[in-house]
Amino acid sequence: MPDTDFYRVEVAPLSILPLKRSPLFSYFSRVEIPIGAVVSISFGKQELRGIVCACGRSKTRPASWIKEVSSVLIRDGLTEEQIQLARMISAEYFTPLGKTLIHFLPDGAKPSRTSLTETVHHDTSRSCIPYSSTQLKKTIVPLLKHDRSVLTLHPQDRAAAIAILAEEYRKKTRLKRATLVLVPEILGAELLSSDLAGFGIENTLLTSALTRKHFLTAWKDAGVPGSVLVGTRQALFAPFANLGMIIMVDADDDAYKQWDMSPRYDTRRVVPMLTRIFPDTRVISLSAFPDTTQTHDRIVSRLTHTDLVTSLPLAPLHIINLRLERYRKNYSPLSVESREYIGHALVRKEKILLIANQSGYSKITVCESCKKIFRCPKCQAMLHPEKSGIFSCAACSYETPLFPGCFECGHLGFKQIGFGTERIEREMKKLFPATRIRRIDKNTLEKRSDRARLIEDHITDSADIVIGVPSLLNLLSDEAIRTIVFIDADSMLSWSDFRTDERVALRVFRARLLAGQNGKVFLETFQPENIFLQKLATEPYERIEQTLREDREILAYPPFSRLISIEISRDTQTQANKAVKKLEESLRGLPKSEKWRIFIQQASERYFRGRYTAHILLRIRDDVLPHPLTDWLSALPKDTFVDRDPLSIHL
Repeated sequence: MPDTDFYRVEVAPLSILPLKRSPLFSYFSRVEIPIGAVVSISFGKQELRGIVCACGRSKTRPASWIKEVSSVLIRDGLTEEQIQLARMISAEYFTPLGKTLIHFLPDGAKPSRTSLTETVHHDTSRSCIPYSSTQLKKTIVPLLKHDRSVLTLHPQDRAAAIAILAEEYRKKTRLKRATLVLVPEILGAELLSSDLAGFGIENTLLTSALTRKHFLTAWKDAGVPGSVLVGTRQALFAPFANLGMIIMVDADDDAYKQWDMSPRYDTRRVVPMLTRIFPDTRVISLSAFPDTTQTHDRIVSRLTHTDLVTSLPLAPLHIINLRLERYRKNYSPLSVESREYIGHALVRKEKILLIANQSGYSKITVCESCKKIFRCPKCQAMLHPEKSGIFSCAACSYETPLFPGCFECGHLGFKQIGFGTERIEREMKKLFPATRIRRIDKNTLEKRSDRARLIEDHITDSADIVIGVPSLLNLLSDEAIRTIVFIDADSMLSWSDFRTDERVALRVFRARLLAGQNGKVFLETFQPENIFLQKLATEPYERIEQTLREDREILAYPPFSRLISIEISRDTQTQANKAVKKLEESLRGLPKSEKWRIFIQQASERYFRGRYTAHILLRIRDDVLPHPLTDWLSALPKDTFVDRDPLSIHL
């Protein structure tokens, strides 16, 4: 027996390691260390942080090659449930466990130095669930009896429905189980948190827009039994003690997908992992219209669906021919007909919503001399003009000096093509100078004070005309909005991806639902004869969605297959192409099988953030990956990124 107690500690270093080897390394300690503790360890010549995944008393003195844990940094770092979820995500998305665990540490999130809770004043005029929600309560409370269910309802009833579900579930579980409400974007989470507080539902907001102090407080509140947590996808990693219900708002939103950092997880696939960790967890998917994936999942899994939308009246869709407008020398962002209709609507004290597919001033900037698109010299993304006179890149931090010249020919003159939200705002102030106009896009939502002001005004209270991007449709519920105009709708259809038609359909039908029976929706396009656009005006959403789903099944696109993107970044395009070709040859050498097929598509290279990036896209019919492919993906170099379920086939 050793003359002192020794403990064998299995630690996952917070570092990028090959997937083929075990993510755990053995150390010893003279004191017992709890599972989930953050420790400092000697790893080669480095001193790294690590997470304790196992700790047990050793019957013998540790071998000489086993190093001692340097120190314990945080004893209550992670819960066992967090470690279990990290293992699942690491295996699903082929990401080293150490890199995945970083997302579960509150200091790894690096929240910005802003705080919503310091200035947002909750509307307490609705201190309880309103009497008009009695019928809604009778309809949706039975959903709590089912493990998974789908609820489609009008955006005006969203906050009330979530408040009812949260309140009834807390009563049912006697405040013993927590509720997680997932919202795609920060503004939506802040707005919903404020609305729930107005309904008397005490909740905790968890987003990256909080100060570190408020973020850590919210992070700890997730472990309080009976708590209600409202947050973005980052809230998935919170230290829940006993999670009981998950409500996903607008599950079709692309913001639920992590597309930049690794692991490139999808919230919609992580939620089922949480239900395996916390048994009997209720999952309710809430949206205005279900997308193809939701409908397919509901049919295959036989989920309970409560539909409160189909019977509601929709605003008519009027398609405007922009070719005729240009023939009449009308180069305004609005057609003559929509402009006149907006004028009459303003007289009737109705609110107007203008939707553009591009934020900023214009869609593209072109040199007047050489006709080349003005692109960022660092990442080749398009540069957009700012009010200050400079051009900035949305993909990286590059900014030009004042009055820049063309990088190709040096010419100082540029032409703006297309309409962005800023250009539309300027044109609207000229057309309706006495009207209150508010623009809502990424540039106006960066500051916490601006978002707080929006929430206090319920977004539309202080404006007659609201200008924004399509995602704004997910946030609005103002009954006064009766006129909605899609400006340059062709830009929404210009991306040749299998999800494009579905995204446009969801946006248009959400707009028609928001405007209501007495409203009107304008869709301005250069191709009014487009069959799909005509169907949006004449056919119900259910029929359009069914057609899209049948087409995907024939073509073996998701949800009838799985997409996997393999990304390689190198210093030169030649190196990226060489690495991709080598991987493709290796992939084609895998044994063939009749049970699964692999379709290989090499995407075009792109220059992004100073690196040349190349991709290989796999399309697999089965949801479960075959073992040879799993082993192949696990053996990829550690500088290769694997993205399961990418947002697009055009990477």
